[in-house]
Amino acid sequence: MANSMILRRTATGWLALAPAKVNLHLRVLSKRPDGYHEVETLIAPIGLYDELTIAADPTSDRVSLSVVDPLGRPVPGVPSDSQNLVVRALELLRAKFNQTGGATARLVKRIPSQAGLGGGSSDAAAALAAGARAWGIDCPDDRLARLGAELGSDVPVFFAGGAALCTGRGEAVAPVATPAARCVLVQPRAGLSTAEVYRACRPDSDGPSARELLQALWRGDLRRVGATLHNALQDAAERLSPSIGRTLEAMRRVGLTTAMMTGSGSACFAIVPNARSAHAAAALLRAQGIGWTHSTHLLARRT
Repeated sequence: MANSMILRRTATGWLALAPAKVNLHLRVLSKRPDGYHEVETLIAPIGLYDELTIAADPTSDRVSLSVVDPLGRPVPGVPSDSQNLVVRALELLRAKFNQTGGATARLVKRIPSQAGLGGGSSDAAAALAAGARAWGIDCPDDRLARLGAELGSDVPVFFAGGAALCTGRGEAVAPVATPAARCVLVQPRAGLSTAEVYRACRPDSDGPSARELLQALWRGDLRRVGATLHNALQDAAERLSPSIGRTLEAMRRVGLTTAMMTGSGSACFAIVPNARSAHAAAALLRAQGIGWTHSTHLLARRT
């Protein structure tokens, strides 16, 4: 299994740790006839995980899901029915492989929603991987990734084993090597709708390349990293939610010069030199009360 997603057998089923992601580079090229946008994006999984447990239930013909926070409390705004990608992923598996039995699933949410951190997509990938194992379905990762593309554009990248350059609507995935750079995450209190941000964005074709950014990351050249990070959705997101601009400014004031929004927002991140500087910056931002704050790292992949 891809090393960015962690899978373990439990006494009753399977446990999957589903990583969040950041978009280190995101270019929106054009709108496609199918309504999606053509994109080029460099996605890196990070060391922040939702926890999904799945057990097959041969006595039932339905999929049930509970969603809680790390303290076991319900998570407001996160559905547990067919609106949740975990349920949709398991139902898709059942349909594709004629699985008649049901399953019980429990999702512990640590990744914020409406943040651009890929929590829903990663949970869907984890549900496909753990669900297949719980039901005894023999299905390779590449086919699970193709099934994932039916659920969402970002789902296939979580089968890539690390960072990847994604094209098309995001479903065409080419793995790339990345170092385990440290980063700081901040999500302002307001979330954003992905569809709304894409509707408001302006396609772009200029700017730094993902290759330039990767070279700067490997050199540890944070000045160049800051110059080559790119997100074509950021301007639109800032217009829709001014709190994003205020968050980025607060991050820069504490020395996070590489601060940028991830995905369609509203979370922002910054690459930092080391764990000490990450923890120090996160503590300063947390004290300001600007939103959810976390320090972590990119999940490294070497070719």
